[in-house]
Amino acid sequence: MEGKAMGSESEEIPKLKVPEQENIWEKLKKKAKSSSDKPPDWDPERGGWLLGTVKRTGEGENNRFAAVRVSKDSVRAKRKTGEGEYENVTVQPGEEILLWEVKDLSDFFDKSRAGLKIAVQYTGEVKTSDGHKAKLYDHAVEG
Repeated sequence: MEGKAMGSESEEIPKLKVPEQENIWEKLKKKAKSSSDKPPDWDPERGGWLLGTVKRTGEGENNRFAAVRVSKDSVRAKRKTGEGEYENVTVQPGEEILLWEVKDLSDFFDKSRAGLKIAVQYTGEVKTSDGHKAKLYDHAVEG
């Protein structure tokens, strides 16, 4: 050896690059909001039916909801996967789905409680006199 330190010829120790960490609290908040253990939201096409039994009711950030166990025929739904991101899913009989209150279903939600059998059909959208879109439903409830 000619007086050089071992391994110092042309080897340079690479610098460790640390990726920028996303704020852990923001990450947890996103994960909580897109929690996959919540039932997906009913997302019917025009003419689509939701036939089932109300398992529980509650209030979300903006309106009321009913968790419904689908009794007959599979239904279209969407599951939140992130902030403003959804995936389409199919909910089978025996599984739960969330039905959210809209103006046309206010009286339905006033009567809704756990144990009731329900039939809800999405009949389409209309434009209101002030230019907004309103979703329309037919519905029936039986104890």
